[in-house]
Amino acid sequence: MNRPGANTIILVLCAAAVSAVLLQTVVMPLIPDLPAILGTDLAGASWVLTATLLTGAVAHPISGRLSDIFGKRRMLMVCLAVVTVGAAVSALSSTLVPMVIGRALQGLGMGIVPIGLALMRELLPPHRLQAGAGTLSATMGFGGALALPISAAALLYVHWSWLFWFAALQSVACMVLVTRVIPPDRNLDRAGRMDVPWAIGFALGAVALLIVITQGPSWGWLSPRVLGLLIGGLVVLAIWLIYEWRVRDPLVDLRLSLTPAVFWANVTGFAMGYGMFVSNLVFPILITAPTASGYGLGLSVAHIGLLLMPGGIAMMLTGPMSGKVSRRVGARTTLQIGSAFVAVGYALALILDGPAKIVGSMVVANIGFGLSYAALPLIIMAGVPDARTGAANGLNALMRTVGLTVSGAVTAMILSLDRVIIDGADHATDSVVTFALITAVVAAAACLLFAFGIPRRPVTER
Repeated sequence: MNRPGANTIILVLCAAAVSAVLLQTVVMPLIPDLPAILGTDLAGASWVLTATLLTGAVAHPISGRLSDIFGKRRMLMVCLAVVTVGAAVSALSSTLVPMVIGRALQGLGMGIVPIGLALMRELLPPHRLQAGAGTLSATMGFGGALALPISAAALLYVHWSWLFWFAALQSVACMVLVTRVIPPDRNLDRAGRMDVPWAIGFALGAVALLIVITQGPSWGWLSPRVLGLLIGGLVVLAIWLIYEWRVRDPLVDLRLSLTPAVFWANVTGFAMGYGMFVSNLVFPILITAPTASGYGLGLSVAHIGLLLMPGGIAMMLTGPMSGKVSRRVGARTTLQIGSAFVAVGYALALILDGPAKIVGSMVVANIGFGLSYAALPLIIMAGVPDARTGAANGLNALMRTVGLTVSGAVTAMILSLDRVIIDGADHATDSVVTFALITAVVAAAACLLFAFGIPRRPVTER
């Protein structure tokens, strides 16, 4: 059997990543209908989104470390299989509990992204690695943009369950492609091991804090549940951090994580995740809010995907170009250029009017996200040994997910500060929508500043 070419490997790994990323946002247009579909209230339906965020956050570093130890192709297949099962469970659900279980399983598939990056480091020639990593990272934006028109089409023309059947079929197809294209595992960390009790401790602590972030606005920030989870999560993570610092074979190598390249890449990833999720929440509001609101276009849900698709395509096209830019000016500078594009893109949403406000802003911002998301794994891979690639990229992906989660909670809180009734429906006012966009500009500017802490040429101990 001939060794597959670099383009084929990149294509298969990107398709696998899209199968997981699609499921993060494909249900967003469905949220208003979920209470009726599942026989619950809106607070219960919110767990359909929250469950995927929680398990996705935990999956990033744990699946990355497992792939370093047991094999990247093997763990990639496991993640795809779990996504398939989760999607099928959700498609067959008619009540809240099985739907949340299915969505939680789908979130575990987010480990595909760091595993794919680690596989590229092993399988691609050095001159193709940057373009491949850029393309894979860009699928996070492209997959999210692709999810919206797919979701709108399913809701308009077929049945909501086809959102999940489509994802399940795609995951199965990716499993077939992986077995045919990705070679057997090599370069395993054979001396490594997974300390299961402490991995569970990390998961419990991280999930507790993420639940506080996502449910705090609805439960009340000073409610016993929130305070209990906050204190418990902090205590568990404090104990876990002390243990991880002392153990010889940690889940997350804290010493590596505190090196300037990795530390500032992770901080930047958090801010970048925050900025990206603002668009997922605010731009659908800009498109569908009535014109009487002073900011809305008064269009239907079907138009969300059409207006956001150009931005997703821009990000997909920019990702591979990031490698060429990084070879010329360095990954740190590429990250800074990308951050500047994001800030300008969101600023355009404050200046422009009409559909150009959406399309122009998202194209410019997603060019920036494509450059930035592609530069981050290059910085990480240049700053850690081969045996830690999966875990290190998993931690960076976790920081982006935490940024997404914080963004969701903060933006929702901002949008709830001032509401107005228009034609009998409740809408955010122009002032709070503007404020939410300003926070995204500030987050992008913070990324630009944080990137100065990254060394131009991080040194890796090989």
